[in-house]
Amino acid sequence: MQQTQVSVVVPAYNHARYVVEAVESVLAQDIDGLECIVIDDASTDDTRERLATLDDTRVRVMHHDTNRGAHATLTEGLDAARGRVLAVLNSDDRYLPGRLAECMAYIDAGHDLVGSDIRLIDGDGAEVLEHWWIDAFAALKRVRADGGDWVASLLEGNVFMTTSNMVFTRALWQRLRPLRNLRYVHDYDFVLRALREGARLDWIDTPLLDYRLHEANTISAGPLAANLECTALLREHLPALLARTDAPETALQHLASQWSRCERYEVDILRALQHEALVEKDRDWGRMVEDRDRWIAERDAWIAERDAWIAERDRRIRDRDDWIVERDMLIATLRVRLDELHRTPLRYAWRRTRERLGHLRSRAARAFSAMQLPGRRAPTRAAGFNALRGGVERAGAGLSAISFDVFDTLVERCVEPPEWIHRRVAHELANALARDDIDTVWAARRNAETRLRKRALEDGRDHECHYDELLHAWVTELCGRPDAALIARAQDFEARLERHALRAKPGAAAFLAWARERGLRCIAVSDMYLGESHVREILAHCGLGESIDAVHVSSEHGLAKYSTRLHAHVLELEGLTVAQVLHVGDNLYSDALAPCRIGMHGVWFDDARARRRRRRQRRSAQMTARGGIWPGRMQAEIVAERLALEARTTDADPYYRYGLEVLGPIFSLFTLGLVERLRARPADRLMFLARDGHLFMRMYARWRELDDDDALPEPSYVYASRRVVASAAVADGLTAAMIPIALANPKQCGLASILKTYGLLAEDFQEAAARHGLQPIDAPLAAADDERLTAFLADDAVQAAIRTHGRRARTRLEKYFEQQGFFGSRDVAFVDIGWNGTIQHFLAESFGTRADYPDVAGYYFALVNSFHTPGERCGLTDGLLLDGKRGNPCERAAMDFEELFEQGARALEATTLSYDEDADGRVIPVLKGDDAPDRREELACNPRIDALQRGVLAHLEHFHAAQTLTGFDFEALRPYGLALIERAVVYPERDEVALVGGLAHSEDFGHDHVLDISGGDIGWRDFLRPRRLSQRLRAQAWRYAPFARFRNPLPALLARVQHLRQLRGRP
Repeated sequence: MQQTQVSVVVPAYNHARYVVEAVESVLAQDIDGLECIVIDDASTDDTRERLATLDDTRVRVMHHDTNRGAHATLTEGLDAARGRVLAVLNSDDRYLPGRLAECMAYIDAGHDLVGSDIRLIDGDGAEVLEHWWIDAFAALKRVRADGGDWVASLLEGNVFMTTSNMVFTRALWQRLRPLRNLRYVHDYDFVLRALREGARLDWIDTPLLDYRLHEANTISAGPLAANLECTALLREHLPALLARTDAPETALQHLASQWSRCERYEVDILRALQHEALVEKDRDWGRMVEDRDRWIAERDAWIAERDAWIAERDRRIRDRDDWIVERDMLIATLRVRLDELHRTPLRYAWRRTRERLGHLRSRAARAFSAMQLPGRRAPTRAAGFNALRGGVERAGAGLSAISFDVFDTLVERCVEPPEWIHRRVAHELANALARDDIDTVWAARRNAETRLRKRALEDGRDHECHYDELLHAWVTELCGRPDAALIARAQDFEARLERHALRAKPGAAAFLAWARERGLRCIAVSDMYLGESHVREILAHCGLGESIDAVHVSSEHGLAKYSTRLHAHVLELEGLTVAQVLHVGDNLYSDALAPCRIGMHGVWFDDARARRRRRRQRRSAQMTARGGIWPGRMQAEIVAERLALEARTTDADPYYRYGLEVLGPIFSLFTLGLVERLRARPADRLMFLARDGHLFMRMYARWRELDDDDALPEPSYVYASRRVVASAAVADGLTAAMIPIALANPKQCGLASILKTYGLLAEDFQEAAARHGLQPIDAPLAAADDERLTAFLADDAVQAAIRTHGRRARTRLEKYFEQQGFFGSRDVAFVDIGWNGTIQHFLAESFGTRADYPDVAGYYFALVNSFHTPGERCGLTDGLLLDGKRGNPCERAAMDFEELFEQGARALEATTLSYDEDADGRVIPVLKGDDAPDRREELACNPRIDALQRGVLAHLEHFHAAQTLTGFDFEALRPYGLALIERAVVYPERDEVALVGGLAHSEDFGHDHVLDISGGDIGWRDFLRPRRLSQRLRAQAWRYAPFARFRNPLPALLARVQHLRQLRGRP
């Protein structure tokens, strides 16, 4: 397998016209071991389709669902690169022939960052010979050529001009990553940071890059913001840069020159903006006048419509008055007839009277029918199924059936609004069609639905459409033809979403059983675009299918409840009269008033809790557009609603509840991030490291099963503790650089802890320790550079014994990892709790020189990495929820109480101490014995850990369903996850402190004792001695726990205020 020498990252955003030309200029470079990584950052043009035409094994193409910006896209691409030399090419630029070969020559000569002269081209690729940019670039090149001082050159301006002009080593990237979140000058910032860190820069005077000038250049979009950002950047880097030059006066002169140019540009830009604002204001006035005239015309139309309504009302009043006159005339006629009766025979009088009374009754009935208000019954209200039972009992013995609305009456969704599911289906279709314009796909559905409903009205039916017709019309509008496979995919996906979203309403199953026991038929009647078969599937999924005798849906009949036509049609189909049926539903008009209009019993099912829940979820869905914690908040509400409706989550065990409610959402979010990382960077082999990786493996395996995604790698569990890899790491001796990690624990026991960390027996080194004054051997050491310890490490006899032990451990570790298929794999991913990535680091130290050592990516729950310097062979290390490289203070809460997450994730079995060989020559792990004191406490604690992890896994089921419903990715949910971590660590409840305090945490890396997790109590008097209080808290593993034990909330509030001050960088 040829080793990758150079990796070129091409970030693409809306450059469909140029991107293929850019990639082809990379592939045309005459160099072996070339890799080109192209990342489409959610372009809205035809970039994705253009990239699909590339057919070269050296090209890797990735796509983003949402735009993340140039800095994040470049950081992702450079992290994924495999070459020892890295380069960037923006998707609208192009390399000239021989560029990479010449730059590689400079890199091989010992330079870290190389740039070259640039040729300016226009949008059509023709060279531009006259432009202000050419003059400005020439001035910057003269400063570099005349002085040869990189500090002065870069303070004059960014002579590199663009990220496309940067070729650098992987080692430099590992030191400086990531690119900062700067809109315009992240390339300038990278070069300045490289210079600050002592990188060796060089320049090639031959033009090797074409820089394209066109209307969509990023800097052209905001010149004022670009200048302001550049000015702020120079202020930030100036002190460090001046410290690196022997001629600070000259450097300051060049800085003053650049600032002077920036000020001139800013003045010119502000004047231009002021002029544009005045012009736009003039246009706004014109638009306001047009809006006013349009409003006046609309008002006049409304007035005309109102006058028509008044005229119609007056006509009806006249008709009523005519009827009253006719009635009075009839009454007068009857009086005359009565007078005649006194003078006629009785039989004749009675016959004439009956005729006249019948005629009067008919006329009066017709008149009343024309004048009466709609409805013969008044609807009733039921606040729940218990109240509904009373309504059924009051309806009497004449009742034969109950018809139910389905949605929000018998079943309810855990996600609101329902249109959210429709948008998720639109997103699925957009993915299937490789389209990024989700809004266009969503609009196509609405257009198709509008046409179908309009056609139904034209055909004399109600305003209804059928799901099958809707999908057919939708896909046809998107593709120009009906695509059966795409229609089936949309049907399956929406059905899957509905299964995730819908649950039986609490009390519904019991009420249906009660109604059937009374001999009442149960009929489902729904205004719904889904078909009858879909609704039956939903009812069956919710456990209500066998309790429903018949299902009638508006989409099947073309009739709706709101018009009363569906109610009447159901009565006719079922052979029932209006007096025999009671209809129940949550819509006041369609389910209560409409049935009453035709004489049925109508009950408004008014569930106040559900209404409040739907209103809250709708508000959260609206807020997700703002980002931040809101996507996570919406996700959490969906999970909470599913948990409330799920009978399996009623386990009362407090550790189960803690896992379900506190650690479950945090670990589930990590699992989502892990899955997304593995999809973005596939691995041949996925290894979960013992023993904190055990729960993560179970969660990943379950997620993979729920997704039914065979593209994700199979997980494997590897018995590789920090102790066994540390033992192998001393095969070449114990160095001073390896000491700090052994002395990090506040309870360190000096040389004894150091030896135990690397698997060495203290009794084997007693004599050498005494010889160098390290007595007693378990006495704590104040510093890693203690002179006695330095002399001990310099002792040849000591190092010889250490190397003997280390080589034996390395041999067995190497054989064990060969058994696991580690060596010879191309890409391997490690998953662990993290903190320092010690296993990954020591494996690279021990075996990184092997030719078959794979590219390793370590994905960690949290990564502080305070002890190891990343090396090239170590590979990628990525802390998903905490990564010290990001420097984000909001992530630090996990670091404040690492033990909580280690306990939550650990396996129930003991830690791995070493390896042995069985009779077949296979290497097997040797675990700590159950008779060890700390292990005995762990065994006693295992039932609690098991309950906790059952809660975590139960949460994962609902988290996965909620994530399927929302479609939010890891980055969207991470802010809320960080808030949950902070809540668990910094803001615990009293009962949570007691629960966590009941767990046994064994410190088996250099120590054998059990850590007191929750620490001791503090009292009010301790606040009078703040220094002593601070010392006591620093010695505790969970320094926020003592404050939660106070019954008064004031101490916990003070602790939280102090935490917030630390986040803001205050003492």
